[in-house]
Amino acid sequence: MLCMWGESAFRDGHTINFIMEPEVFGYSRKTFILGSDVRRLASMREVFGNCIAVYQRYLYDQLTAYKMVDMVAFVDPSRIGGKGGGNGTVRAQHIRDRLLTAKPGQIFMLPYNSGAFGMFNAERKKKGRSSVIWKNLAGIPPQPSNKECGYFVMRYMRDIIEDKDLSLFATKWERRGSSQYTQEDIDQLRNEWAKFVVKTYV
Repeated sequence: MLCMWGESAFRDGHTINFIMEPEVFGYSRKTFILGSDVRRLASMREVFGNCIAVYQRYLYDQLTAYKMVDMVAFVDPSRIGGKGGGNGTVRAQHIRDRLLTAKPGQIFMLPYNSGAFGMFNAERKKKGRSSVIWKNLAGIPPQPSNKECGYFVMRYMRDIIEDKDLSLFATKWERRGSSQYTQEDIDQLRNEWAKFVVKTYV
């Protein structure tokens, strides 16, 4: 169904253009969804930063509903990835600028793309910039191949937010566990992505 919608909605090179609100990534920017983005998602091909950013926008609504916006925040993957994010200095500057907006104890999620996706966490305590702590979230279940990385990172961010209790963050999410993601788990986020796009931007 998603693929059929993508074929009809994006005929003749049509794109969906919209503004990403400043609350999501700390600044406002124009962005778009291409037919190729939808087809990739529909056929389980590798997804890029823009698809992940759209899902983060959906997750921001979840954070708002759960009253968690002061607990969890996002960094724009399109500004820190190896493709299109500029050189290392530019990417580092963007991360620095984003962390300067942090509230005490706030957790930032950074889906980082350098050919594959990793995920990191930063926590900024009351004493300021020197107290930022970087953590590699090793708890993401292993994926069958590099093509599933984006889907697994999106699902992992979703699971953290749906947990709602971050008091045991280190125990639950930083360490490699025995959990596995099934195709049903991935299909759930794909459906959420599609429903959100249709409801919000179409």
